[in-house]
Amino acid sequence: MANMHIRFREYWKKTVVLFFIGLVIFLFLRRNLVLADSTFISDMFFIIAMVYIISALWELVSNLGLFNSMAFGAKCFYRLFMKRLGPSEQVKDEYIEYVNSREKFGDVPLLFLVGIGLLGISFIPVILGNNIFS
Repeated sequence: MANMHIRFREYWKKTVVLFFIGLVIFLFLRRNLVLADSTFISDMFFIIAMVYIISALWELVSNLGLFNSMAFGAKCFYRLFMKRLGPSEQVKDEYIEYVNSREKFGDVPLLFLVGIGLLGISFIPVILGNNIFS
């Protein structure tokens, strides 16, 4: 738990920015779609939670390097058209350097934890609403 507190202090700006991005997306959807007033809080927390979870998944995929070869291949394809592609040994060394120079994100567990927490909060109004009207 102390480790999560340290990570939150390190990444608090990103956490706040993601919260406001989720809030803006929610307000945009609320303005353009007819959403029921009874699910206002639930919908808001759900959309904000999805922003956190999708961001965490994006960073996890980046950390795992699942699309490194595709990104590097696109660069090589561009250089092929510009006729600046080097010999295969040089390209292999460039690929290894490219993979090793990729930045790793350290806030993936924090984003998942906040997203799942907000997702849990989004279920509370629905559960309480169903019990009240039953």
